[in-house]
This record gives sequence, structure tokens and C-alpha cells, in this order.
Amino acid sequence: MNAAIVGATGLVGSAMLKMLIELQRYKCVFVIGRRQPQWLSQYAEALKQSQQTLVVFIKAEIADFPNLELDEPIDTLYCALGTTIKQAGSQDAFIAVDKTAIIDIASRVIQMNPNANKLVLVSAHGASAESKVFYNRVKGETEQAAIALGYQHVVILRPSLLIGKRSETRILEDIGQSASRYFAPIFRGPLLTIKPIEHQQVAAAMLYFSMHAQQSVEIVSNKQMHLLADKLAAFS
Repeated sequence: MNAAIVGATGLVGSAMLKMLIELQRYKCVFVIGRRQPQWLSQYAEALKQSQQTLVVFIKAEIADFPNLELDEPIDTLYCALGTTIKQAGSQDAFIAVDKTAIIDIASRVIQMNPNANKLVLVSAHGASAESKVFYNRVKGETEQAAIALGYQHVVILRPSLLIGKRSETRILEDIGQSASRYFAPIFRGPLLTIKPIEHQQVAAAMLYFSMHAQQSVEIVSNKQMHLLADKLAAFS
């Protein structure tokens, strides 16, 4: 089996890629994007020498996604691609990344392999195509479009505020992360739905639910990811 990942330079995507490599579940992992994680070239060389999972970086701009060529069929696509309106520069530019690019690459993968098994997509808490909040509405529209593509299983994860050190500064997220650590004890029971979550927990949930997907569409809430993290910690 082969897997592909887009968004591998982000918090969740980078952690997810490391887990995919260490798992050795796939023959080859294609890393698709404008640039690869800084650590990947050295890591990939070590893997090549040990004859473990092959990691192939495919340099591509999001405009290239609809016509992307892959040497082998992809069984599972992991998508952790995303930006902010501030980073993108406008609402249209945000849509180009968080909706159009995601659907383009997911469409291309299943076009090249009609038997593609799974699409695993990081969305956001509150995602809804009917939302009056622009960010949540785009995320919801992306979910709907992804489900309609025809994958055997679509796993959608909806994390709340992500905790982790980014290469770029996101002021609101930095404030939120600091506050979340201070107020962590109050996020219990129903409040797990909105409790900020470590990016590694989201990556681990991507991997876990992709391996245990049973329904054609599975929506994984922020609360489910926290409970899964507690469950996995109990066995570690």
C-alpha cells in the first residue's frame, strides 16, 4: 500500500508524517507540497539505507494539484493542509488553499486510483456549510465536497485550537495557547469539545481512525481526540 500526505510542513502534518514513517505500514509515502519539512531529507536518507518505508517528495504548487502525476496509485490520502485568512491575504486566497487545493488533490488521487481506500482530512471544530462564520462555512463546504468524491472511507477530524510551536507567529493562537494551559483544569466533561488540543494528539488520531475506519464517513470530534489520547496514554 502507498500513502500520500499534503500539508506536511504544518504542525499536524509534520507530526503525522513522522508517525507514518515510523509505523512502516506503507510501502511508500509521497509527500506533496511546495517544500518539504527541513528534517525530512536526512530522515529519508536513513530510511533508504535501512530499506524501510520509502519517502518520496513531490514538489508541487497548489495550482499543480489537478494535473499532478504520481508513479504509483495512492491508497490513503492524509490531508493536513490549511492556512489563515491573515496568512492567505484575502478570503478568496484562503478558499484557494483550504477548499480548492484540498479538493483538487483529493480528486486527482481518486482519479488516478478509483479504488482509493481512505481520505483523512483535518477540518475544524464548528465546521458547517450552513455556518454564518466564514471560516467555519468554508471548512464545512470542504467537508461536503470531500465526502462526495467517492472514497471508500472519509475520516474528518475537527480539532479545536491547536497547541504547538509554529515556525510563524499567530498572535491569537499564541494567546489562546497560553490561556489554555492556565485554564486546563476546567476543560472537563462537555468542555472537552472545545478544549485546545496538542498537535501530536490530532496526528495520532488521524493515524488511529484511518486504521480503524468502519463507516463510509466518520466525523471525529475534538472530544473524541482527547479521549483517544487518554486511552492511548493508559497503554503506553
